[in-house]
Amino acid sequence: MFEFLLDLGVSANVVDLKGYSVLHCAAAGGRHRIVERLCSDKSLRVDIYLTISSGEDAAIMAANNGFKELSSRITRKMYIGLRRSTLLRLLIES
Repeated sequence: MFEFLLDLGVSANVVDLKGYSVLHCAAAGGRHRIVERLCSDKSLRVDIYLTISSGEDAAIMAANNGFKELSSRITRKMYIGLRRSTLLRLLIES
């Protein structure tokens, strides 16, 4: 179903009333393959920093549900993204 919806062009950043995106649901459910696709496929433009209404991001949701390795993977992707944006910002400002 996930691949089908993406093939139809549905945005991976669509959220429900509580702010859950497909990344949040996949992370909370330990769906490694889906999380990896969402975090690595740049064409999907997934917001990995998105938080739900309670303030949790996908990495926290994975950790809270016992998926520590998955949480670490998401956290690494978040860190790399922040580091790149900081370097880019420094280059632009100098």
